[in-house]
Amino acid sequence: MVDEILREMEENNVDPDLITVNHVLKVYAAESKIQAMEMFMRRWGTEDGIKLERGTMIAMAKAYVKAGLTKKSGRGVW
Repeated sequence: MVDEILREMEENNVDPDLITVNHVLKVYAAESKIQAMEMFMRRWGTEDGIKLERGTMIAMAKAYVKAGLTKKSGRGVW
């Protein structure tokens, strides 16, 4: 569902805002979609005005731990 919404946003030239970025990353983390989470983070996580919420960072760290990537859980991709 998230991928569908993101595709539609891209087709309509709509960039994700700070709320969208945080929600998408939380969804990917909850679904343990590490690769999708990292790709999305690399693309949108460094944009001006985008700040990750504490809950988003915690969700991402938990996803890394669940995937056995404990070194990434402490430093993340940010």
